[in-house]
Amino acid sequence: MISCYQFKELISEYLDGEISYSRRKLFEEHLESCANCRRLFNSVKISIQSLHRLPRVHVSENFYLNLRNRIVEERDRIVKRARSRRLTFAGVPSLAYGLLLAVVAVSVFFVVMKIQGKKTGGYELPPYVKQQIIGSGSEKSLRNASFDRRVAQPGRPVNENSFTPDNRFLQIDTSDLYLKEADKSFDRETRPIKHIK
Repeated sequence: MISCYQFKELISEYLDGEISYSRRKLFEEHLESCANCRRLFNSVKISIQSLHRLPRVHVSENFYLNLRNRIVEERDRIVKRARSRRLTFAGVPSLAYGLLLAVVAVSVFFVVMKIQGKKTGGYELPPYVKQQIIGSGSEKSLRNASFDRRVAQPGRPVNENSFTPDNRFLQIDTSDLYLKEADKSFDRETRPIKHIK
């Protein structure tokens, strides 16, 4: 005996006459024993018979050629649309857009910083250092207090007219920033500052 599910699977084979002898026997046994499957089988059989009674439709001689051409045109249109999507940014995930935006932002930041460095003509001295230079009476050195790489000689002390990042010794006393009045009696001898490159 077969189940109702198997019966439904075999209906078309039975009506077309393509079912094997052993399966046909099982199919007919189930058809006689199950009322629901019998109603389903009869409705399918009536539908097929009514379709056979319809008049035949006559098509033009070039119908199949036209049909094939339309199928090919539709396929080509779909392929073209898929190719055009690949060439645009529609297929790119938003994560890639975000990454691209981050790279552009970082690049623009570095370009702007480089341009601003060129406009200022060098590096600005800290306010305390400017104050010390003014306090020592060296107004001329404050005007020239930008880094000048042409004057700098590595390993030589900075004089009061030039300040460069390449110098190994710093002559400006900044100890007043960190010491209280009672602690300012220590040795103020200039010591070399070692640069790590």
